[in-house]
Amino acid sequence: MSETLEIGIIAEGPTDILVIKEIVENLISDQCEFTCTSIQPKCSAAFEQLNTELGTGWSGVCRCLLEMKEQSNGKFNQHIGIQRLDILIIHLDVDVTRQSYAEGHLRNIDDNLPCPSIPCSLSPKRRKLCPSNCDIPHQRADAIRQVVLNWLNCTPQQLVFCTPSDAMDAWVFAAFFPDDTRIRQNKLECVEKPERLLKSQPKQKRIEKTVMDYRKKVVGSFGDLWSNARKNCSEAERFSQEFLQILNIVKK
Repeated sequence: MSETLEIGIIAEGPTDILVIKEIVENLISDQCEFTCTSIQPKCSAAFEQLNTELGTGWSGVCRCLLEMKEQSNGKFNQHIGIQRLDILIIHLDVDVTRQSYAEGHLRNIDDNLPCPSIPCSLSPKRRKLCPSNCDIPHQRADAIRQVVLNWLNCTPQQLVFCTPSDAMDAWVFAAFFPDDTRIRQNKLECVEKPERLLKSQPKQKRIEKTVMDYRKKVVGSFGDLWSNARKNCSEAERFSQEFLQILNIVKK
């Protein structure tokens, strides 16, 4: 490892980048110096050879990964930008398992989206009480991770997946509103479109999914509240453990 840890982030959107940087700062704490490079969206100068019109969302992540693979003759992990990194974080929300390539305006991609549905083993009556500590969020996250690995056609050794269920908004909600009923019932990771939970809060506490609002209300405080998300979202805990595992390896 160089004196300063180099971390690259490929994410669906700019608010996701802000959240991931807050998490990384919390996890690394004062262990070492580090810099976070946003590869997608708004790639930094270090990746200026990438197309700047890849778009955002999951399809933007897909286009970014495929373009980087093409630039390195089909070998993503040999891309010159990736080789400079100590840690690479790839973010995709688990809700991508329900998307199709046609919806993302993508063609000539393997037919692996939408992913096969994972049925809940509970009866319809009990399904409403389905806890987020069931296997479904984990299985759906595994499914979208495999989709990404198919895009890459390799597994970079410095790769850390960030796969919130159902979306990053669930982690933000868990951090700021740990006493909410859905969290006490362990149901948060099974809620579709958790962004609506943030928007439904009283005006003073409401968090809009804009860079301006995230900079104002999330940046600077989310890292300190990360333990709430880890406690109440299994995929948040999973990301933390996997990131720290790679961190310990690259620090040696």
